[in-house]
Amino acid sequence: MLAALGAKVVIADLQEDKGNELANEIGGAFCKVDVTNTDDIINAVEMAKSMGPLRVLVNSAGIGWAQRTVGRGGYDTAANLDAFKKVLLINLTGTFGAFGPVQSVEY
Repeated sequence: MLAALGAKVVIADLQEDKGNELANEIGGAFCKVDVTNTDDIINAVEMAKSMGPLRVLVNSAGIGWAQRTVGRGGYDTAANLDAFKKVLLINLTGTFGAFGPVQSVEY
């Protein structure tokens, strides 16, 4: 929608094939980004800044994990804490981390 309205858009994603395909389709650019990696976020922001003034950031990164906290089989069937930490890292830390590099942009 933003590209259709004339905005220059950077698609930031882990999936290079789909990201490049979408960027080509809308006349934008692609930057491979892991939202848990601050350097990746900075690279995407710098790419966007090179295309013109940075005015909008849309962050839609997120994953989910459906699992019982405690299973009927005791400790062996309890929720996977590492999976839960990954959800938090991407959904919370990744979202928060994206705004650090953007805040340093001069408008």
